[in-house]
Amino acid sequence: MGHRVLLQDGEAQRMVAMGALLGVRDPVDGETLRHADGRCVFLGADALCRIHAQAGLAAKPLTCQQYPVIVVRAESEVRVGLDPGCSSTWQTWQSGPELEVGRAIASRVALDAGLREEEAQVLAHCEASRTTAELLEALTGQGFGGAWVAAWAAGCRSIGFPLPDRLPGWTLDADSEALTVEVVRRMVYLRFAAALGSPTEVALLTLGGALFCGWKDATPAAYGVALSQWTRAVRLPTTFARVRAVLPS
Repeated sequence: MGHRVLLQDGEAQRMVAMGALLGVRDPVDGETLRHADGRCVFLGADALCRIHAQAGLAAKPLTCQQYPVIVVRAESEVRVGLDPGCSSTWQTWQSGPELEVGRAIASRVALDAGLREEEAQVLAHCEASRTTAELLEALTGQGFGGAWVAAWAAGCRSIGFPLPDRLPGWTLDADSEALTVEVVRRMVYLRFAAALGSPTEVALLTLGGALFCGWKDATPAAYGVALSQWTRAVRLPTTFARVRAVLPS
């Protein structure tokens, strides 16, 4: 989910053949794998790649083989990072092994000048923040006791997210706090959901999801997995629009 899978020479024909084998109609859209409802058409109901399950890693497009490495052409620079939607991010983001990029496949995600300036401001807030509370205040001007958090919680309840009327305390450990800031930074820096909203909206929806995940279960494993799942879900146009509608101004 997120960036489109760019196909290299010869891959489109191979993906058409794989689609016929797996019962996926019209799997190629121009130079990319087709998306339906924000998801690659080769993703199964379990959110796992059906190509990989059927034929192994080497049968997948090169863009998918290099996952979780994400390479983005952003105007005049190339950005390289790891997808925060990878379910092991919470375990490996600080001490995981170096990953080989190899022959990198890059997506081009451009922003206009105004949004580039806004993006730089959001990334500066992430660099300066050590905790969720610091980043929340930098982005909204309010802390945990402010109206923004109350409005976000009310909005989540209004669209069916299960939050109690009285929110529990905020009890993330130091590593989870730092992970939260890093996940928000990656979502903005690697321009996930950039086609759906502004850098500030992407940051706030990611951070708002982190609040929801932390209120639900703040233990590191449960929180880390839930946060990675949130970053994948919020890239879906339907999910992004749904939660954006209740995002406090």
